[in-house]
Amino acid sequence: MQKKFESDVRQSVKQFLSRLTGPEKVEVLVASTLNFDQVTQKDNLVTPVDTENMKGIEISAQKIQKSYTGQSNDVGGVAGTGQTDVPGYPSAGAGSGSSSDESSSTINYEVNHITKDIIASPYVVKDLTINAVVEPPNGQQTLDPATETAIQTILANIVGSYLADSGTTYTDADLQRKVAVYSQPFHGTEQSASGLNLSSPVVWGVGAAALLAIAGVVFLLVRRSRKQEIEEEEIPMPLTPEFPSINLESVTNENQVRKQLETLAKKKPDEFVNLLRTWLADE
Repeated sequence: MQKKFESDVRQSVKQFLSRLTGPEKVEVLVASTLNFDQVTQKDNLVTPVDTENMKGIEISAQKIQKSYTGQSNDVGGVAGTGQTDVPGYPSAGAGSGSSSDESSSTINYEVNHITKDIIASPYVVKDLTINAVVEPPNGQQTLDPATETAIQTILANIVGSYLADSGTTYTDADLQRKVAVYSQPFHGTEQSASGLNLSSPVVWGVGAAALLAIAGVVFLLVRRSRKQEIEEEEIPMPLTPEFPSINLESVTNENQVRKQLETLAKKKPDEFVNLLRTWLADE
């Protein structure tokens, strides 16, 4: 799986960069580290229905309110001062009124209950590096700085997208260290050493002569082989006809000989004629 992942990344990067540099002018090397640990996660979430007010749906409400009003007689006065008062006991005074209110309210809200079972992907890309070798345009020994910087930025963005789920935060400087761009001619050394290229007339002439020579040799070999097969073929010899014979020792009289001859003449006339020729030749 890791080899397939690296092959897919290499193929996609090479195909994309070929649009900038031209076909067969870029080679890509990819190295990766994958984590194949499978992670299963279960989340039980409670969320409000009304996210703006952070409230749920009211499913039931109860409100209770109580009020009380009354009057009480309070004991007051100075002890033993009235004519009818008992000495040493407080005298009666005027009464006062009292009231109270009590209320309660209960509201039941329903919220969202969400259960999630999450299974992670088969693998997570933990690390990735991409190295690209690009052939400079014709007549140049190296890539111009603008093109090299553009390719470097493209590769860094690709690496960053693959490492998004790695669990590690990478800065732009970290991603730049994970990519590299090299500029080098692919076939310049061989062409300069030979001094010839595929468009040279000399190369085409030599190639045509070589093809003609090979075709002539093949023709001679095929002709010689065919002639040898014809000479080695055996001419089939005609088969010696088998002549039927009548066992004269097994017959006792001429009637039996005559019957056998009649039977042979009816069923196999050609063999009967050959038998007569054989007898005549013997005579």
